Amino acid sequence: NHDRTIYLAEGVYSPSTNGEFFPVSLIDHVNLEGIDEENVILDAEGYAGGVRLYDVQYCDLSKFTVINGNSGHGGGITCINSDVEISDVTLSENQAGYGGGVYIDNSSVEMDDVIVHDNSSGYGGGIYLEDSDVNLHNIIIEENSCTHEGGGIKIVDSELMIGNVLISANISQDDGGGIFVHNGEIVMQSSRIENCSAGGSG
Repeated sequence: NHDRTIYLAEGVYSPSTNGEFFPVSLIDHVNLEGIDEENVILDAEGYAGGVRLYDVQYCDLSKFTVINGNSGHGGGITCINSDVEISDVTLSENQAGYGGGVYIDNSSVEMDDVIVHDNSSGYGGGIYLEDSDVNLHNIIIEENSCTHEGGGIKIVDSELMIGNVLISANISQDDGGGIFVHNGEIVMQSSRIENCSAGGSG
């Protein structure tokens, strides 16, 4: 096992507080772990996305919060051609064209004990996934919004497994307040979709 871990001490990491550069980009076999989810804050201050993974294998993200990310794809976290595990992470007040909280494309992603809250996008206010295999467990996806499809989640040509997930109070101006599916498969267990709304259908 040649994995390495970058440990983040308590504090706010942002361009204005410590000159942090965003997005935070990782490479193969390197993990990013905070000491405490509530007290390790990655604040992109609207300059770019929060964390970016491109062609990355064997990477774990854990115990931190991402806020104020702003990107075309993935305001909080972007996963492209990657194999990632995300746990004990909060994504809040991020925005993007696709995937306000998380953007996943051609990737395998496992998320456990993650909060996706108050993010916004054009498509997939909370999470956008395409050509991917994603497993969500113990997740809260709430109060996210999008202008087009999938206030909580938009799924395109992907497989999604959901266990003990709450999808609540998400809004789409067009279709799919909670979840919008285009050529995808969902398996849901012990999960709820409630109080979501759409201007069009779903």
